[in-house]
Amino acid sequence: MKPLSLVCLSVCLSLIYVLPCSAQTTRLADSANSCLLPKHPLNYASVQRNALTIITKSDEDCTLKFIDLLADSSFGRDHRGCLASLDAFCRVGNGSIAKELDSVCARLFHQNFKYVFEYIYKPNIRFNTQFEVVLIEGVGIELSQSKDPATDRANLAAYLHGKEQEMKMNAQQKVFAEALKNKILAYKAG
Repeated sequence: MKPLSLVCLSVCLSLIYVLPCSAQTTRLADSANSCLLPKHPLNYASVQRNALTIITKSDEDCTLKFIDLLADSSFGRDHRGCLASLDAFCRVGNGSIAKELDSVCARLFHQNFKYVFEYIYKPNIRFNTQFEVVLIEGVGIELSQSKDPATDRANLAAYLHGKEQEMKMNAQQKVFAEALKNKILAYKAG
């Protein structure tokens, strides 16, 4: 009888030590927890590396707020890291996160065009990164839902023409901006 009670005791002690360890392994690391990320200096490389975990394992409201924080921070010195992090989220986002990214990218297009353009510009005109696709989709959705599409299309052309002059774009950049405008105008919400 004594050997059985020793076995039970050892099993119970094992459970006491093992359970806290296994509970800790299911805890989300601070570097992948969108509720905790804003409380620390941002490591953009870590955010980009953990984008899928942040979206799938973090609280959705915290993730949406974190995406907005990245968008708001993209106006500053760290704009490239913020945009690259948003780009990473665009590659893995779905559901309400994807809808938020459409909205965020459209807002950045209107409010932070210079840095967005610098981020997406390349001599080849393919618009094949997910960030570019989401940007075009976000602005395209705005146009497709417009009460006055003709005026909004004209405003888009005028806006981009003004940005070309303001940013003193070279000929190749102007061609890219024109292609971007055409992709947005050709977008069909579906």
